[in-house]
Amino acid sequence: MITALIGFLAPFIPDLIGMGKTWTDHRFEMQMMELRSKLAEKEHMWRVDEIEVQAAVADMREARKPHKSYASPLLDKAAESQGVVWKWAFNLVFLLFAFIDWLITSVRPGITYWAFGLYATVKMATLAVIYQASERFSDGAVDTLTKVMTNEAAFTQFDKDMLTLIISFWFGQRIRNGRASANAQP
Repeated sequence: MITALIGFLAPFIPDLIGMGKTWTDHRFEMQMMELRSKLAEKEHMWRVDEIEVQAAVADMREARKPHKSYASPLLDKAAESQGVVWKWAFNLVFLLFAFIDWLITSVRPGITYWAFGLYATVKMATLAVIYQASERFSDGAVDTLTKVMTNEAAFTQFDKDMLTLIISFWFGQRIRNGRASANAQP
């Protein structure tokens, strides 16, 4: 009876083995497609990151490109002119354009110094108030300066952000961008 059953099933054994192989091949192909999909997604993110870095570099180059002076061509024209009146007029215009050039190139540092000056003034006033309050309520066990520096109002998250923004402005936004991308990743 067993031999009859084996004889009956024997023609189907290659088909069963083929079905198992086909199932394994399909499962392997599905895994490969899933891995290719993940790789394509990562490659896309790498390309986006590369484009962002290239744009940041181009932006930094453009922002730090030297300012074109308008006074130099005027001075050259004044030197070429023959009349005394024209030389005097061109020199006067040159001084005006030199002042405008100086004004244009001093805007970014001027605003930075102004903002930092305001910040430093407020911070010094805050530390003075904390120091006076700590001195008034001091029990003598802890130094007053230690109380000031351990006070939460002495160095807040805003202070850290302000310091980061000033440093990143002068050194190319690398700190701020790195911090933002680190916070964005899960």
